[in-house]
Amino acid sequence: MVFLEVRDLTKTFGGLTALSNVSFDVREGEIFGLIGPNGAGKSTCFNLLTGFYRPTSGRVVFGGREITYKPDYERAGMGIIRTFQHTSLFSALTVFENILIGTHCCRNSSLGGALFRTRKFREDEGRLRLKVERILDIVGLTEKSRLPATSLSYGEQRKLEIAIALAGDPKLLLLDEPAAGMNPTESMKLMDLIKNLQSQGLTILLVEHYMKLVMGICDRIVVLNYGEKIAEGTPREVRSNEEVIRVYLGSRAKVPA
Repeated sequence: MVFLEVRDLTKTFGGLTALSNVSFDVREGEIFGLIGPNGAGKSTCFNLLTGFYRPTSGRVVFGGREITYKPDYERAGMGIIRTFQHTSLFSALTVFENILIGTHCCRNSSLGGALFRTRKFREDEGRLRLKVERILDIVGLTEKSRLPATSLSYGEQRKLEIAIALAGDPKLLLLDEPAAGMNPTESMKLMDLIKNLQSQGLTILLVEHYMKLVMGICDRIVVLNYGEKIAEGTPREVRSNEEVIRVYLGSRAKVPA
């Protein structure tokens, strides 16, 4: 089933066209990759899908609903949750507390309930704390839950960002270069985590430069170059596409297997 429909999406900044008539579909339950060289339009596309930019033209449909001009917070409420290229954590808080903050959109209690610590608030707080514990287990950070977020290694901080995104109950999780700055061992653990999230029914759209990860976990891939879509298909199809090899992957000898 098509989960996200992107049709002729275009974004111009003054006289510069950052994205031009890009179309693709993301199917429910798949891992979908968006790749291309620097300046290809990946970040622009990402920001259009998450509501950080408004498109110049084109349409975005999520779960059968038109969301082209909906703001980012409404999309988050619908289950479109993203991470960012650079880690942005609450350094004074613990790992557990960082994730708990991510549950804010899932709370059922009111401000008054929080002030007076009503029964409903206490029940809601208990439910969310159990949820955080489950997420910690999923991302493998249970043993470090009480540590300051900034005491984690870089790879663990990237996992924590994914955990915070999971706290918002995403239906479509958008990962913006999640392996950036990771060493090979950390990247392999990240691959396992993303595959595990997919096995639990999550749909994932990922922007990434690390080709071993992209080719190893994505079901389908779209390749952008200078704001235009130049290829779409399975990892095998994209790997063998002459245009992709010419503008992005380089010689055949360098294409990841």
